[in-house]
Amino acid sequence: MMSPQNLAVGAAAVGLAGREGEILRRVLVASAVLVPALCLLVSSTRRSTPDPRARCCCPTPVAGPPGTSRSRPRPV
Repeated sequence: MMSPQNLAVGAAAVGLAGREGEILRRVLVASAVLVPALCLLVSSTRRSTPDPRARCCCPTPVAGPPGTSRSRPRPV
């Protein structure tokens, strides 16, 4: 989100003081194009998931702390 104060400070810093309205219009046009494009991208990748209830692909830990039944013996 673009705040008017940040817009005024940024415009003054780059020598475009007084042209904040033009900058805001350009930002809004770019946002109006990018937001729907990103929504389509996210929704298309979500639909490609075979089962929404599928488990996470993160590996489960194999070895527990030493001395527990889940610990693996050390290789020799």
